[in-house]
Amino acid sequence: MGKSLLAHALFHRFVSTSAIARNAPCPCGSGKRFKDCHGGLAGPAAAPTTAEELLRLAQVRFAVNEPTSALELLERASALAPERADLWRERARVQWTFARTDAEATCRAALALAPTDVVAWNLLGEIILKRDPGGAEAAWREALKIDPHNPEALFHLGNRLRERGEHEVAISHFERALERVPGHPGVLNNLGLALEARGDAQRAEACYREVLAAQPQHADALANVANLLQGRERYREAVLAYEKALAVRRDFPVKFWRARGIALSELGAFADAEQSFREAVRLAPDQLHAQIDLGSMCIVQEKYDEAEAPLTRALELDPDNVYALTMLTNGRMHRCA
Repeated sequence: MGKSLLAHALFHRFVSTSAIARNAPCPCGSGKRFKDCHGGLAGPAAAPTTAEELLRLAQVRFAVNEPTSALELLERASALAPERADLWRERARVQWTFARTDAEATCRAALALAPTDVVAWNLLGEIILKRDPGGAEAAWREALKIDPHNPEALFHLGNRLRERGEHEVAISHFERALERVPGHPGVLNNLGLALEARGDAQRAEACYREVLAAQPQHADALANVANLLQGRERYREAVLAYEKALAVRRDFPVKFWRARGIALSELGAFADAEQSFREAVRLAPDQLHAQIDLGSMCIVQEKYDEAEAPLTRALELDPDNVYALTMLTNGRMHRCA
């Protein structure tokens, strides 16, 4: 579904903020299973006293969705060992999750201590991306100077290139990233988006299908394959994929709801199509085509009163839109009949 359905795959040391499976590796890095390490502490443990112990405990706290505790532990660790760049870097990462403005300065402090820390350069790019896209791109390029095959830097730069329409170069970046992390769902998904934008629908679908073979509930891949199928007029398959995506989550962008509505309307499921268009209008009341879609679907169902508002709004957005004017006139004629 284009930019808005991008799967922002991350390669962070602190990977998950969801519950940790009992048999999963402990996030502290000990190599033990969680249940045999920090997840299996029967009673009060000895308070951590070294920077390394504090770091390991912070990793666990972050992984079990306790970022405030993780940040406090990292602040203590960096006070104990201010010369350790990794402590400042991970402190910056947690600050970033809180959208704190000091995250950038903390990350730059880490880089001052370790200028060749690829992980820190990648993190800096993410921290400053919204404020300074050019600076973020420069940070990821710096990471590639140090490690030319770093998958995270390649992934982020690939996204930037794809967003600018430089699809060939973006594809190259994603493919290079996959050499280091084969089968990575986020990279595969975004490679599919770049291939689709280039017009290679068959290879794009193969990428999405590969993601889904490994992760059947990958919502972005489901939405992207649904959009691709809809564009190829395989409406029944598309609707099935849309519904699977919605079973996972519902926070999709306007394009998703419009495309789903079109597929449903092609199958004659007009009431469901109308609801999909209504969601598109709710998300983007100033989008012309969303209003026209909704108004047209109301006309198809002979809901002439309900067609009035979206078609009127469409004409406010584009007073010279002949189609909207024709549909609005048609609806008013039926209301007066």
